[in-house]
Amino acid sequence: MKLEVFVWLLAHILTISSILIFRNQFSLTNSLMIIAFILLILGTIVLFISLINLGKYYTPSPIPKGLVTKGIYSKVRHPIYLSLEILFIGLSLLFKSLVGLLLTVLLIIPFHLYRKRKEEKLMLEKFGKQYIEYKKRTWF
Repeated sequence: MKLEVFVWLLAHILTISSILIFRNQFSLTNSLMIIAFILLILGTIVLFISLINLGKYYTPSPIPKGLVTKGIYSKVRHPIYLSLEILFIGLSLLFKSLVGLLLTVLLIIPFHLYRKRKEEKLMLEKFGKQYIEYKKRTWF
């Protein structure tokens, strides 16, 4: 478990570093800059709302402390992962980093999908039918 958290942190640090190191790889139009800022604002809002909704149930590990189904979690099962993906795309656009976009698509999103599947398996084991019903009502 600790190795997985280490790999998760390393993947995110590598991607952020790559965004900053490999920047100015394409030109940024005004429209693309506006999209980048919208994504950064949206990602930040989703992240903060997710953390507030989780409250005492927040944990950096995939081991569930409880089933949160209110607030943003009533629509999206993994809003923190979604917010991070939105933030990475926004940062990649803002810093004009093709490497950052590629790492987001090829490293961050697949790793989040892996963690999502693992977490969902644990949630299903812990909450059973309640979690199955929750999955039917939510996205991602």
